[in-house]
Amino acid sequence: MADHEGSGQDPVPTSVASILAGPGLIRQPAVIADHLDGVVQEIVTSLEAVANCPSPAFDLPQGLDDAMRLARFCEALGAMGPPIMADYAAQYAAISRAQRFPPDAHEALFMERAMVLIDYFVELAQVHGVAFASRVGQIPPPVVEKTLSSLRFGLLRARDDAWAAILRS
Repeated sequence: MADHEGSGQDPVPTSVASILAGPGLIRQPAVIADHLDGVVQEIVTSLEAVANCPSPAFDLPQGLDDAMRLARFCEALGAMGPPIMADYAAQYAAISRAQRFPPDAHEALFMERAMVLIDYFVELAQVHGVAFASRVGQIPPPVVEKTLSSLRFGLLRARDDAWAAILRS
């Protein structure tokens, strides 16, 4: 380095080393997105397998009207929501930390994929639940809409609870 004492100038290094972060040091939000896509796909595949596997264990008591059958089916789906969302949130938090991001850094990634799950639950209720429930005749559309809205609301609450748990951790 040249001596700049007394000149009023800061010393300037004669050579500057470039420091590049290695692959393990670069934070990559795309890795989080890809991981979450895989988690969502795994959950959807598992739910579809359950929905396509009729079993006497899933039979509802005889004598229930179609609207009540749909409501019970949606209640069962809704009961699966909180643990699935909690697991999804835990996986999101883990991959965020692995990529050295604070868990709240990519809320949009979390929320977008959580909505895919919620939409899938509602689609599952529409396709399988309505067909399952209406063995004889139709369920009035307002009843279907109210039941599906209730399912969606419960799942949104489960998503928000899972996000709040991430923020507390």
